[in-house]
Amino acid sequence: MKVRDNARYSNTMSKSNFTHIAFLFINSLSLAIAGCDILKSDQSFPDDPHVDRSFVTGQRCEAPCWYELRLGKSTVDDIRATLTQLQFIDQSTLFEWPIDTEGSQLGFYFDCAYYSPPGSCGELVAKNGILVQVFMTVQYPLTLESVIEKLSVPNFFTVDTSSTESNCILSIYWPEKNIVIIVEEDSRKKHCSANKNEPIDLNLQVISLIYMNIDAQQQNYESLPWPK
Repeated sequence: MKVRDNARYSNTMSKSNFTHIAFLFINSLSLAIAGCDILKSDQSFPDDPHVDRSFVTGQRCEAPCWYELRLGKSTVDDIRATLTQLQFIDQSTLFEWPIDTEGSQLGFYFDCAYYSPPGSCGELVAKNGILVQVFMTVQYPLTLESVIEKLSVPNFFTVDTSSTESNCILSIYWPEKNIVIIVEEDSRKKHCSANKNEPIDLNLQVISLIYMNIDAQQQNYESLPWPK
């Protein structure tokens, strides 16, 4: 596994988890859009072992566990051993880098083989040698409705309007499950405007999944209750 000290990532990751999430989904948005072409062109791919569908299938373990890697328990050695075994990862792109100057946090980054050419799709973060976050872009049809059916109604969501002038990014939270999903609306006329209490379209495609500890600070950070 390569080791790379990437200043751009280090500076970003040293900020709060919310800034980290915003950075991740803004950068993953272009990949998600590219992935939409894949979704339309090849409907057989969800059964492809080179696509990570573990959230849906519960393969190895149920989310937020990820291929037997568990938040707050799995070690850096566990992470390294697991990543090198996963078929959907382009192993030539797998590298790790220090996130903070103190050396207490380490990030693991990789591309996914399903993209042609392979594209950035995942990141794991360890703090003090223990897994604290899993981030994955979603490369298969997964709607907000299907996630709610699986996880139940979320507690709250946050809004980001910084990615583009026309799109609206929503982060949706299940704090008791330590799961966040990212969806994109194609217009600001709803939740990126003043009308934040309108129902959210349940047919929105999920573009990212994040497993992490969701603390009280994050719940109070410009969060909005889930619309009734």
